[in-house]
Amino acid sequence: MHNVTVTTELGGQRCARTVRGLITAGRLGPGEQLVEQSLVEVCGVSRNTLREGYRILADEGLVVHVPHRGVFVSSPGVAEVRDVYTARRVVECGALRERAGAGLAVGGGPAAGGDPAVVVLEQLVGRAREAAADGRWSEVGDLNMAVHQQWVDLAGSRWLSAAAKGLLAHARLAFRTLADPGGLHSAFVEENARVVGHVAAGEFGAAADLLEGYLHRAEGLVVDAMR
Repeated sequence: MHNVTVTTELGGQRCARTVRGLITAGRLGPGEQLVEQSLVEVCGVSRNTLREGYRILADEGLVVHVPHRGVFVSSPGVAEVRDVYTARRVVECGALRERAGAGLAVGGGPAAGGDPAVVVLEQLVGRAREAAADGRWSEVGDLNMAVHQQWVDLAGSRWLSAAAKGLLAHARLAFRTLADPGGLHSAFVEENARVVGHVAAGEFGAAADLLEGYLHRAEGLVVDAMR
């Protein structure tokens, strides 16, 4: 019985990770009902294990169970958005400050003695610029999430990285409530580039300071758009 319980819990965590990823990627939006049979097939688990995943996601505030109707993706309100941005500033800026003083070479490339993770950041920013120029806003949103996750991952802390995954899923839900998410993303493509520029130069403190102001501005834009 103990082994069955452990297996269900591990499978539930895997299901939660899958659904969380779908939310972060914008594939599941606020108020959308989760189709149990489809997710059982996607996750390759039993219904009981999937429901354990739902429980984990409900604890995180990403889904809600409506009696006699089913499980739905949460629809964030203004208070939730403010809370998420407060936590994002602590986690994302804190992760960059944790790396302050590490000293990566300008440009971030391996040939310059830099961190390959910074090369990934620069590539993500480049792809976001191209997608924005073509008006592919859903793709810009995906890349924006990836940039934010990547600079948290630079801290090398699995706890910070895990916290960022949950927070970014909540942030993507907030973006999906906006009438013009492209307008929000377009405003911050170059902000991301400036933060990454500081990271590539090893200026993690400056990157964190810039990001903190950026997240305050983003919070204001999202909240204003929701009202």
